[in-house]
Amino acid sequence: MTKNRYVVVGAGGVGGVVAGFLAAAGEDVVLVARGEHGRRIRAEGLLVGTPRESFRAHPVVISSTDEWHPEARDVLLIAVKSQDAPEIVADLAGKRLDDSFVGSQIPLFCFQNGLANEQAALRYFSRVHGVCVGIPGVYLEAGRVDAHGHPVPGVVEIGRSPQGRDESDAHLVAALTGAGFRAYATDEIVPWKAAKLVGNLRNAIDALFPAERGSEAAKRLSEAAQSEARACLAAASISEVDPTLLAEHRHGFSEEPVEGTVRGGGSTWQSVARGLSSVETDYLNGEIALLGRLHGIPTPVNEALQVQMWQLMAQGRRDFAMTATALAGSLHIMA
Repeated sequence: MTKNRYVVVGAGGVGGVVAGFLAAAGEDVVLVARGEHGRRIRAEGLLVGTPRESFRAHPVVISSTDEWHPEARDVLLIAVKSQDAPEIVADLAGKRLDDSFVGSQIPLFCFQNGLANEQAALRYFSRVHGVCVGIPGVYLEAGRVDAHGHPVPGVVEIGRSPQGRDESDAHLVAALTGAGFRAYATDEIVPWKAAKLVGNLRNAIDALFPAERGSEAAKRLSEAAQSEARACLAAASISEVDPTLLAEHRHGFSEEPVEGTVRGGGSTWQSVARGLSSVETDYLNGEIALLGRLHGIPTPVNEALQVQMWQLMAQGRRDFAMTATALAGSLHIMA
C-alpha cells in the first residue's frame, strides 16, 4: 500500500505539534510554515517542547500552498484558524491533480474549533473529515512549538462530515497513535465538536481579561455563555457527546509545564499575544449568536463577548478598560 503523505497547512500550536510528532515518528510530512517561522524550521528543524524533553523534527517545509505539488497519496490537514480557512480551502480544492482536481481526489481533515469549517469545506471537497482537537499546544516563538499535554501530546476524535467514517480516518488514527497521540475514530463527529465548542466559549474571556482568569466574574461569564450555547444547540437539534465517553477519552490527560513554563492561554489568547489582526471569536461565540438568531434563542452574553473582542482588536490590543466584573454586572449575571 502507498504510504500517505500528510500535508499540514498551519504551523501553530495545533498544526506545528501534529506535524512535529508525525515527522518524528517517521511519517512523510509537508508543513506549510510562513515567514521567519518557516525559515527557522527549514534551517534548524522544528523545535518541539514537551513536559518531558524537547526534540527537533524535520518535516519538509514550504512557505505557501503555491509550492505544494499534489500527489494522489496526499492527505490534507488544515490547522489554520477558522477565519482564515475558507479562502485557503477553496484554493486547495482547485489545484490540478493528474486529470482532475484536489477537491475530488484528496481527503481533507479540519483540525479546527467550531462547527462551521466542515460544512464550508464540503462546498469544495468530496471527502471532508472533522477533528475534535484536544491539543494544548503553544506557538509564540519562531521555529518552536510547545506541546503541554501529558502523558500524550493530545487527544483527538476523527470522523467523516457530517457522519460516518472511512479508511482515511482509520489511517490517520493509526498514524497519530503511532506518533504518541491518543486518537479515536467515530461515526458521529458533530457531537464531539459541539462539546468542544461549548468549552471554547471561554477563550474570549481568557483573552479579554487575562488578569482575571479564574475569578468569580470570569467563571460566571463562562457559565452564562455555555448555558446560552446549550439552549441554542438543543434548538438546532445538535447534541453534545455523552459526558461519560468524553471523560473516558480524556482520563488521565492534563496540561503540564514545558521547561517550567505553564501554558498561558488558549488559541484566542495566543492570537492576541502574537499581535495577529484577527481571532476566531466569530466562529466560537459568534457561532452561538448565529444559532440563536436562526432559532429565536437570546444570546446576550456571547454577543457581548464577540463585541468586546471586536473592540479589543480595533484598539490594537492596547490596555482594555472593561473588566470581567463590569461586563458581568452589565449583563446582570453578577451582583
